[in-house]
Amino acid sequence: MRKIALWEAKHPKTVLFVALLLLIPAFIGFICTGVNYDILSYLPDELESVQGEQILDETFNTAGISIVITEDMQPKYTAALKNEILQVDGVADVIWIDTLADIGIPADVLPDMLKDVFYSTDGTKTMMLVRYENDGTTDSQLKAIQQIKELLTEKSFLSGLSVVVDDTREIADTQAPLYISVAVVLALAVMAVTMESWVQPLVILFSLGIAVLYNMGTNFFMGEISFITQCVAAVLQLGVTMDYSIFLIDRYAEEKERFNTREEAMASAVTKSFSALLGSSLTTISGFLALCFMHLKLGFDIGFVMAKGVLFGILTVVFVLPAILLIFEKQIYKYKHRNYLPDFTRLNRFTLRHKKAFA
Repeated sequence: MRKIALWEAKHPKTVLFVALLLLIPAFIGFICTGVNYDILSYLPDELESVQGEQILDETFNTAGISIVITEDMQPKYTAALKNEILQVDGVADVIWIDTLADIGIPADVLPDMLKDVFYSTDGTKTMMLVRYENDGTTDSQLKAIQQIKELLTEKSFLSGLSVVVDDTREIADTQAPLYISVAVVLALAVMAVTMESWVQPLVILFSLGIAVLYNMGTNFFMGEISFITQCVAAVLQLGVTMDYSIFLIDRYAEEKERFNTREEAMASAVTKSFSALLGSSLTTISGFLALCFMHLKLGFDIGFVMAKGVLFGILTVVFVLPAILLIFEKQIYKYKHRNYLPDFTRLNRFTLRHKKAFA
């Protein structure tokens, strides 16, 4: 490990160039990775609810259904809306009262069986069933839902499991950049206060960003991942692996006092940190891999992706972060600041003097 670390310390630009070059296939893999928005697909096959969904689809072809509700809308306008929805790609059929009876017949004259199904008690609301060509929440079904939403007015609403999933996806996609930005800002704020330079937090986040892209890009080999995993993986990986980088930086600062050259100091820091970082990362990886044994298949999805993320995090800290630190060392030293943390020496001595009482 020392030979590898020493070569890396002497060729930081080469290491960084290779790391950045690997981002190209990682980015392509990230774009090409499918995202599964059907939460039901992660349920165990032996559940009665899953078996019921399969029967609905195979026997009646009605597993994928949404409900359109209209309020205070005249029958002719409701019928026009139904015809517009029928023209949407991915929609197999739309069932409303006019499927079974003429809309010219007053609602009061209709049989109670039909009124109870398609009309509310006060008669102001009516509903129609939209059946899709594909079951579950496939891309074609989600696109169809988007087009149906564009057809709806202020007095019409769309409901159903697929619609809820689509709304969840929309919220997640729009909010993900926000909460990732919040995580980055909070991490920068904490590290700026606790570290010795304004540049060190930027260096750490840069290296962790590389690890996140490696992880998300290699999800391509899984075929697809859950939209939940897609939303939480980056922030989780950032939070879990950040302390590895801080540990290495602190170790490098200690080793610089013992060696004449920064290359030797970095090699020593990487070598001495490796066993501790490896042990810490393996316990974290084991914790995430434990999720893979969940009966709910979503556990495997999140657990495997996060275990892989921790692995990429530790590899990046060991092989890429040292190169970045050496390249930007002048900037790190130039923008050093005073220590904002209080001195814990007296507290440490008090704790040691009363160790039995604390135990």
